[in-house]
Amino acid sequence: MSTQAWPDTFTIKTRRDDGTAWADYNPTLEQGEPGFETDTGLFKIGDGIAQWTELPYTTTSFYSATEAARLELDARIPGARRHTMNANTTITITDPPSGYGGNITVALVQDTTGGRTVTWPDGIRWLSGSAPTVDADPGAMTIIQLQWFGEWTGRHLS
Repeated sequence: MSTQAWPDTFTIKTRRDDGTAWADYNPTLEQGEPGFETDTGLFKIGDGIAQWTELPYTTTSFYSATEAARLELDARIPGARRHTMNANTTITITDPPSGYGGNITVALVQDTTGGRTVTWPDGIRWLSGSAPTVDADPGAMTIIQLQWFGEWTGRHLS
């Protein structure tokens, strides 16, 4: 039986490039192989068959500490997101591709300081008539649902 000494630390590198380069090259990722878009923070997991542009994005996005003051919601990724606000946050939304609907639920969570505010993009038709104000209490969660029907509509869920 062979014994192998493993290093104390090691690095796993993921294929990565900006979204334009991925779309231009349009590779087929191996089954289970991740590909990371450096400009959007989004990634896809290969199935060994579909090319990059045919793969769905995963439902998780990464944000660095320097990006904490902004939240980019991408309608190509359905589902819910959670964002801890450690600064006043400006939200941007990417419209879905032509012919597709979109449904995004976002949970905005105040950090332990609280009092953070949100700036919403123009063009959202709020069902209440105006953009919601997030709960300012430390640790409080405000849940917003956004839907695309040729324009964004939004409503405050909690």
